[in-house]
Amino acid sequence: MSESKNQEETIEEKIISTPEESKGKEHSAPKKVKRRNFLLWSAAGIAGTGAVLGVGYSYRYTLMFKMMQLMANNTIKAKAFLVIPTKGNIQLVCARSEMGQGVRTAMPMLIAEELDVGLDQVDIIQADGDAMYGDQNTDGSRSITSFFTRLREVGAAARELLIEAAAEKWRVPASECRTNRGMVLHRTKGSIPYGELAEAITSLPLPEKPTLKSSKDFKLLGKPQKGIDQSAIVQGAAPFGIDVEIPGMVYACAARAPLPKATLKGFDDKAALKVPNVLKVIRLRRDKINHLVNDSVVVIAKNTWAAIQGKRALQVKWDDFRLQRESTPDYKNQLEHSLKDPATWRREGDAKAAEKQAEEVFSRAYHTPYLLHAQMEPLVATAHVKQDKTCEIWAPCQDPQRVQKTIASYLGVDVKKVTVHVTFLGGGFGRKSQPDFILEAVAISKQLKKPVKLQWTREDDTKHGFYHSQSFQRLSAGLDKKGYPISWHHQSVFKSLVSVMFEGFDAATPFEFAMAGSNMPYRIDNVLCETGETHASVRVGWLRSVCNIFHSFTVNSFINELADKAGIDPIEYRKTLYGKPRVIKPDFAKPMHTKRMLTVMEKTKKEFGWDKPLPKGHGKGFAEQFSFNSHVAAAMEVSVKDDNVTVHRCTITIDCGFAVNPETVRAQMEGSVAFGLSAGLYGKITLKDGAVKQSNYHDYPVLRMNEMPKVDVHIINGDPNNMGGVGEPGVPVITPALVAATHNATGKRIHDLPVVDTIKEVV
Repeated sequence: MSESKNQEETIEEKIISTPEESKGKEHSAPKKVKRRNFLLWSAAGIAGTGAVLGVGYSYRYTLMFKMMQLMANNTIKAKAFLVIPTKGNIQLVCARSEMGQGVRTAMPMLIAEELDVGLDQVDIIQADGDAMYGDQNTDGSRSITSFFTRLREVGAAARELLIEAAAEKWRVPASECRTNRGMVLHRTKGSIPYGELAEAITSLPLPEKPTLKSSKDFKLLGKPQKGIDQSAIVQGAAPFGIDVEIPGMVYACAARAPLPKATLKGFDDKAALKVPNVLKVIRLRRDKINHLVNDSVVVIAKNTWAAIQGKRALQVKWDDFRLQRESTPDYKNQLEHSLKDPATWRREGDAKAAEKQAEEVFSRAYHTPYLLHAQMEPLVATAHVKQDKTCEIWAPCQDPQRVQKTIASYLGVDVKKVTVHVTFLGGGFGRKSQPDFILEAVAISKQLKKPVKLQWTREDDTKHGFYHSQSFQRLSAGLDKKGYPISWHHQSVFKSLVSVMFEGFDAATPFEFAMAGSNMPYRIDNVLCETGETHASVRVGWLRSVCNIFHSFTVNSFINELADKAGIDPIEYRKTLYGKPRVIKPDFAKPMHTKRMLTVMEKTKKEFGWDKPLPKGHGKGFAEQFSFNSHVAAAMEVSVKDDNVTVHRCTITIDCGFAVNPETVRAQMEGSVAFGLSAGLYGKITLKDGAVKQSNYHDYPVLRMNEMPKVDVHIINGDPNNMGGVGEPGVPVITPALVAATHNATGKRIHDLPVVDTIKEVV
């Protein structure tokens, strides 16, 4: 580590991750509202006197009365809309999917704050898939970061219009008016409800640049708020995918090929057709639909139970002899072998030369398995392909526009003929951003010429997923006399997520390696980051926190091991590596502020009681990670008896810039602990002859209620102008903190996941 760099004041640094060489090697439909009730709404289907305010790429592009023409010319893309009716609650169209992350609460909070209304005065309407909303893909922990300013501008503009309309009616200066709880107020004139001003403001020009509230004046933002859908979910009134009922629909369940490219050799449906309420059996061919789906045999029935029983009675034979038959042990060796001819993604200084000058070279290899999303709600979709070639869909999906495009391509129709109604999601974690299960439902409906609900079973979810990539990594560091690295050499290989979009594209890309890998933030003069090219027979896809999971595990584990080797506390070791505060500009991410990370680390250390002794047989572990523009650290206490790991408590701290709803942030951190422990302790998908061996929660466990540790969450509320995500950045620190605590308790290192497998070998 360079001592001269350590003396610098706050600076900006650019982490360079440009490839230097390549070996060749991303509910129901909105309610209808009468035209007179519209104040701020999309122009789709609306003409006449309604004023229009959309959220475009920039507020200055928002215009009145010309939205129809602008939309037709694709001049702007409106992203969210506000409705102020003459009577009743204000309405907000939510264009992102709700899967427990609280987006349907946080997004209306942004408008409600600036509009001076309470959440009890707001109704949420779930948007269908439509390009007019801009990007609707609910992933990357970016819903609030993308809309934080834009939705506030909508509320602020509406507030200014309402004040101006009231001032004109009262014939007083607008500066004498104020707003509160859906009313415009004046000290002598009294008050007017917003609804009574809806007609008046249609003739007013939009504010060129609405004035946003100062954070010190916030009444809602930054204050804990109850989830807006909480009561409906608890009462069973919230519409999830399985709740959809369409007149005349039938039910379906499919037996799918065990390997993605396997083809149907033959099937016997006699026993299936004898099951009560089974109607018929049909075939779906992958080559006639899309590469995202498998060949399958589908049982059609009068109810879901009959369809599932009929599927179990099928006798099916698959032709897969030409396909790659990947097995887990062999694939691990294949990954390691691919690093013999690597491509470089980051190079600073000369890491290999520095290793030769080092006092010692320390190296470790790490392996992580395929992971499953394992969301509580199995996949389900209802589809109706109609005689006029339009298609209507009801499904728990994260990316309705991708669904529209995929279905339109399959049916050979314009995307506008495909309507996607987004239901609540019973967990998603990236799995429901894939359109395969919806595409299957559409293909069945097309054959049957009637609406159909396709229900996946838990076994279907497990055996036919889009799995989190398996990875192999090797880290080596040249150390100085004090045990700090003067060189850093990180090799990482895994199947690329890009293969989801482009079949056969397997090699890792720079943006994936940058997720906690090549964006390593420590002050080390000589850095080399490399990757290899690999292939895999299973489909891979996004999973909560993506490549940050295995890279953070490796980097944090390696740093913890270096600290132990040097005889230095792991938190103090990191503080030395960070040095004086600076701003780092990593690739594919917003700036990382090392001062904020150091504050998060110190808060975690203090609240955990890091320096206090633990009970005999207990161990503690620490990890930190910058991801999705948020700074997070975690400390964990565990005990190990025989080969059983008990996690007693976890302290986790996040600086996400500004917590719009602290209650949601807290819940997401608690959920991250459960998700991260499930993956770190148990997560493992293995293959035999190319097929997935696991089938349900009994052999792919998730954390049980009695295993959940006490979680102590701390939120550092900072700059509203420097927002970070919340849904994903809590996950990457959990497994490395767990592994470090296990080592502290046992003295044994874990380099291969999951922990429950490896702990048997090291205890």
